[in-house]
Amino acid sequence: MQNQGRRDFLKTVALTPLALGATKSAFAEKPSKKKDEIAEPAPSVSLDTLAFSRISFGPNSVSEDQYHDLGKSPEKRFEKYVELQLHPEAIADDACLLRIVALNLKTLSQDSKSLWKAHVSDVEALKPEMKKEENKLRQQPAQEVEQAAWVRAIYSERQLNERMAYFWHNHFNVYPWDGKIPATFVQFDRDVIRRHLFGNFREFIEAVTKSPAMLQYLDNFTNQSGNPNENYARELFELHTLGAENYLGTMDRKNVSGFAQGHPIGYVDGDVYEAARCLTGWRMTNGEFEYFEGWHDRFQKIVLGNAIKEYQPEMKDGHDVLDLLANHPGTARFIARKLCRHFVADQPQDSLVEKVAKVFHESRKEKDQIRRTVRAVLLSEEFKQSWGQKVKRPFEHTVSILRASEAEFTPTDAFIRNHERTGERLFSWRTPDGPPDQKEKWLGANALLERWRITNFIFSGQHPEIRIPALEIGKEKINSLVHLAAWEKRLLAFPLSATARGKILEFSGVASDEARLRMSVALLSMSAEAQWR
Repeated sequence: MQNQGRRDFLKTVALTPLALGATKSAFAEKPSKKKDEIAEPAPSVSLDTLAFSRISFGPNSVSEDQYHDLGKSPEKRFEKYVELQLHPEAIADDACLLRIVALNLKTLSQDSKSLWKAHVSDVEALKPEMKKEENKLRQQPAQEVEQAAWVRAIYSERQLNERMAYFWHNHFNVYPWDGKIPATFVQFDRDVIRRHLFGNFREFIEAVTKSPAMLQYLDNFTNQSGNPNENYARELFELHTLGAENYLGTMDRKNVSGFAQGHPIGYVDGDVYEAARCLTGWRMTNGEFEYFEGWHDRFQKIVLGNAIKEYQPEMKDGHDVLDLLANHPGTARFIARKLCRHFVADQPQDSLVEKVAKVFHESRKEKDQIRRTVRAVLLSEEFKQSWGQKVKRPFEHTVSILRASEAEFTPTDAFIRNHERTGERLFSWRTPDGPPDQKEKWLGANALLERWRITNFIFSGQHPEIRIPALEIGKEKINSLVHLAAWEKRLLAFPLSATARGKILEFSGVASDEARLRMSVALLSMSAEAQWR
């Protein structure tokens, strides 16, 4: 980019709604008792737009054509789309699979024993002259899961499946880049998260509890009688099931309302300690789950007002704890609130949460409990009226513009590390709470600057891992108004404000070339309007 062009470009960036704080957009605040209210309501959008921006990671021409083939009535079309996406097994996804195959990711189909041998045992046995390869070999399984996740989010026709994988990975957060965890992360993604994401929650949390990745990350693989480790038990209560909203502190369990009847309204530290005892002996060996009776505390415990008898059959204590948590109404409300926060609004209405929690709780014995719950969220009136209540996180924003621009994209290690500067790298939140699903975390000045930088990287045309054929027009002159109108339709759910459009057109000029068009499209992608979902 020539110096004058760069100066003009940066000047225009400074005048975009996003850089100005988006005072007329979803990023602004108005004087109010609630600091997070939007200054002016975002324009209403169609159900079609909601389907693409919330259920999927954004539209592309293929998904739009397929969507409109579902029917003429917007309501019926939307309902059919929801039902189709809730059954990903019925959606052909060969094109996406071929892209993943082309990446030659060697670990994704391997079993746990093979992964452990290749990426732990064999690595530890490396000769001194090969030690420089150690870190690369250790982390390869986690890196390949990450690469595949990018490809699926951008190219899969099973978009809700990918969004739910994104949701559950953040809910059952594991940081897979340390120690021996990378070797177990393929199994965690493939056999735990993806196998259960529309299934039964009780079965899901048992699969998570037994997964070698989680056993290592939260230390339950060291949990044994006489020296219990409560790390996993605490997060099982606080993050995975009941949530901190049902934590009652250090009070005596007998004073908790409902304790005497075996139905306490919440949990206390004593419940966590006793649950940790129930899970002693749940460990792993060579990358696979193992129950070791010799480590188990076989004596009586009391969890959530229920007596866990002494000398029960193998693993029964742990199963009892998972049963109590999965069946607790507080778990239903907590999971319902997180789903509503992800799909509807940062602060979902209590009435919606209660409706969704009712579906979750009443279907707790069903194999497709989570599918039924997600359906209740997506078909709710609150969902249909929720535009302007969610802002894209960095991964969502990047994927949405790659989808809309129909880019040819390869998730190289260099690109992923570059994208990490936005504040969101997949599977890289160190603490077990997972990344927040509310806009405040993602809208700081530095975060937006990095979001702008990666957007410019994508549209620059200077990086071989990203090609956007629709922008490859050579040095011929173009009609800026016509081209920008086409890209505005591609990238945005509704038209730009006249001021924003004027600034971008002023930058691009009446007639321009490919380089300036690329920069103008990047500006469109960083407008405040492009951040809503």
